[in-house]
Amino acid sequence: MLRLDGIEHKGEVGQFRAHETFFSWSPIDRGEPLTRPAASVMLAEWFEGQFRVLCGTEILAFSGFLPMHFESLWCFFEQQSGVLLKKLQRIEAPPPEADFDTVLEAIWNEIGNDSNSQVAAAVTSKDVGSGAVAPALMAGSIGPGAE
Repeated sequence: MLRLDGIEHKGEVGQFRAHETFFSWSPIDRGEPLTRPAASVMLAEWFEGQFRVLCGTEILAFSGFLPMHFESLWCFFEQQSGVLLKKLQRIEAPPPEADFDTVLEAIWNEIGNDSNSQVAAAVTSKDVGSGAVAPALMAGSIGPGAE
């Protein structure tokens, strides 16, 4: 049996338990416990100490888990529910300069000849950084053959 104290559910702190055929959460104040059969779990996800479980059409959310709890929870749900606990990872967004460089390169490719030099003078770094230029490039309104 797995017992973990200090786990939050809907803003209340309590104890999370996992037993052979069920899992539960009980608030510290001995209020109404939440109990679900392990077999009812359809999906389980973990992200930085937060844990969400889909039971039928109900999503249960818990937080306050420590990194060392992941393996115990993974084993429980894999063995008792046949569900693999999916560990989500944080994905860092690319720096804003990446978009600027890509758009700037596309502009310079489009205005590579002298006939479009007036377009080069009209495009500012503010236009490029805001992405306002990209739709015009894709639509073909700038460059050779544009009207």
